[in-house]
Amino acid sequence: MPGTSGKRVDLDTEDLAVKSKDTVLTRGETLTGILTFILAKTAASDISNNNTSIVVHFKDSQGNSYQTGKTAVGAKR
Repeated sequence: MPGTSGKRVDLDTEDLAVKSKDTVLTRGETLTGILTFILAKTAASDISNNNTSIVVHFKDSQGNSYQTGKTAVGAKR
């Protein structure tokens, strides 16, 4: 996971924006990887250590809507 000491991530294989284009999922399957967000005019200090959270809303190619659970920015699982 990025940010973990000693860990490397190959974005060519783990980037969900790339993986999702090449992967067909059947009902109940999941796709794991890394999503990278760029927040214009935002510094890391603006969102760290102040209870900032994120929820991602998205649609699949058939137009079905989904959302992730609320997660604290920088939270470790």
